[in-house]
Amino acid sequence: MRLFTDNKGREWSLSINVASGNRIKAHADVDLLQDIADGGRLLVELSDNPFKLAAVLWAVCEPQATAKNIEPEDFAEGIAGDCILAASERLIDEIIDFFPSPRREPMQKMWAKVREAAGIQTAKVLRQIEAIDVTKALDGIDSAS
Repeated sequence: MRLFTDNKGREWSLSINVASGNRIKAHADVDLLQDIADGGRLLVELSDNPFKLAAVLWAVCEPQATAKNIEPEDFAEGIAGDCILAASERLIDEIIDFFPSPRREPMQKMWAKVREAAGIQTAKVLRQIEAIDVTKALDGIDSAS
């Protein structure tokens, strides 16, 4: 079980098991077995799509939210910014740990590669942004006028 804190300061526990997997399928239209078998597409999608992430998080956290009288809209309002990254990483790790070890190890390695690629891509984009010569770009605008 892993924890994340939303932007409203509420702590949520994430536990992937058969019951939460059934809720995920019913509420978020995500079949963990099928989507993981599909080349791990789900892991990437959950890290890239905050709307899909929030739907899956709700499905996992629904019993806790119900106990606290928290409605889906209120829950979703707490999912933004850095919470998205923290929740997605913890959820994905929890999903991977749900599977037995023969399936878990390849998913762990794949997820590590996805994270490595994301870091490289971010660094590349930041270098490209830093390389922009704003003065030169603005000079081009002045000469076109």
